[in-house]
Amino acid sequence: MTRRVLSQEAESAIGDIRLIVVEYQRAQELVRDNPPGRIPGHGHTPAQRAAQLALANVVSCAELFSAEQLRAMPGAVEDNVSSWPKQQQAWRKLGPVDLETLPSYPAVRGFNEVRNAVLHGRGRLTARQVEGAQNKQVQKWLKCAGARVVRGEVRVGEPDIVRCAHACCDFIRHLDAR
Repeated sequence: MTRRVLSQEAESAIGDIRLIVVEYQRAQELVRDNPPGRIPGHGHTPAQRAAQLALANVVSCAELFSAEQLRAMPGAVEDNVSSWPKQQQAWRKLGPVDLETLPSYPAVRGFNEVRNAVLHGRGRLTARQVEGAQNKQVQKWLKCAGARVVRGEVRVGEPDIVRCAHACCDFIRHLDAR
């Protein structure tokens, strides 16, 4: 079996993901013994928010890699990269790659839903995620990612960040191998 060498872009994206995970772990060592400074159950501690933001950054690396690969394809337009559904359509048309056939894609989409809750709802699922027409699909993706949702709030810890990093790196490798 021959091993395919990753492109420079894929190496960079995977390197960024690894850096985010390592920096998150290093920061957690520094604050592990610090009291949270908040009454438990009343908002995120800085450590919890740091975990959420680290996961969001990891997902962004995978999304950016996908978008950059699409932008480089003949016939691509900027609108092709404005959302995951549009990227999925563009990959099918221009790639041709059916993202849904990639083993890591459902988890990446689930982690993207966590990212959306983190960035658009400060850790709470948004109205679109809870009440929207895509609610069932969002719930399915969250389950694929192993996301923990308690009373509408996503719970993110180091194991989630590591799982997210693995899924996103696999996703990048699959797209890079096309």
